[in-house]
Amino acid sequence: MLRYSPARPPRPPAEIVGGDGDDVLAGRAKVVCDDGTDVTEQFVRGARLAAESLVTRGITRVTLQALSPTCGCGQIHDGTHTGAQRPGDGVFAAELERRGIAVEALRGDRPESGESI
Repeated sequence: MLRYSPARPPRPPAEIVGGDGDDVLAGRAKVVCDDGTDVTEQFVRGARLAAESLVTRGITRVTLQALSPTCGCGQIHDGTHTGAQRPGDGVFAAELERRGIAVEALRGDRPESGESI
């Protein structure tokens, strides 16, 4: 996903405010950094470009890290920048689901080497 994002790390922490990734894609919510910068356009553009790349390659299933405003799957931060969480998906996860790509969450540590993720 970073390959398609103009907001490469390090960047200020960002959270979805006013909904989840599906709401961002529909224009009902925004992605805002903790310094108040609105980075919605960058997140949407990056999610769409990365999703298109996966569709082109025939990818049908992905595993994403929970809580991220980009890849969060099932659980994201609540938009208050306090560490609180709420149910929902990030922008990239929502875009993948819209395109029919199955998304599952990876929570916690990575699997041991040799295991697929």
